[in-house]
Amino acid sequence: MEAVEVTGPAEGRPIVFLHGAGANLAMWNPQVERLSDSFRCVAIDLPGHGVRTSERFTLESGIEATRAAITEQAGGRATVVGLSLGAYVGMATAAAHPELVNGLVASGAGVEFQGMTARVNRVQGRLLPAFGPLLGRAAGKALTRITTRETAQAIGARGHSFSGAGQAMHDLAGRDFHSQLTQYSGPVLMLMGERDKPNLKELPSMIDGVADVAVQVLEDSGHSCALSQPDTFAAAARRFINERVHPAHR
Repeated sequence: MEAVEVTGPAEGRPIVFLHGAGANLAMWNPQVERLSDSFRCVAIDLPGHGVRTSERFTLESGIEATRAAITEQAGGRATVVGLSLGAYVGMATAAAHPELVNGLVASGAGVEFQGMTARVNRVQGRLLPAFGPLLGRAAGKALTRITTRETAQAIGARGHSFSGAGQAMHDLAGRDFHSQLTQYSGPVLMLMGERDKPNLKELPSMIDGVADVAVQVLEDSGHSCALSQPDTFAAAARRFINERVHPAHR
């Protein structure tokens, strides 16, 4: 298995997909299936996840992995699509390397990891690697309730990484992602599930002062709306890229 999978026409407009904590690039299979007809889809395992479990996740290592994918597989400029952890990495990458990111789709990322939330994250981040193996079967069953059996099996085949998820929770604690997001002047789509209440509640604060941002809430979906509503999610991403990132292709 490789840490990067590239699908779609070589001349297609590039999308780099960043997965959530504990998952891996296979979670984007439903989106790749729907978008690789006209887009160059680049899905990566973040450090600490998938085939990269020997690497420790930090926000900086996530930024570097994304930078490398854009420069090496996406021609040096891409739209970044991230869910949860991947969305926060996308925000940070857009702030650090705005010349590489022509658009950002951030899903399930409204909460700031400050105050009590940061303290809880640090504790959970330390405990998760120890208790993660006990949760593996439950995680697999939970996936089959929100996505197809094929996608759940593909994610499982690459491995659920509770150590990587713990590293991510600990490292993101105390980070100021609102400041990261406001540093980026390109187009942003915050794509949220209507049942993702914590992130929806905090979203207005997260996007306050962001230069070019739109919000879309997907009905009948929760935090992992890319998995539970793949058609609607893909259609929203396609429309955003066609109308806001590359309007000449409309």
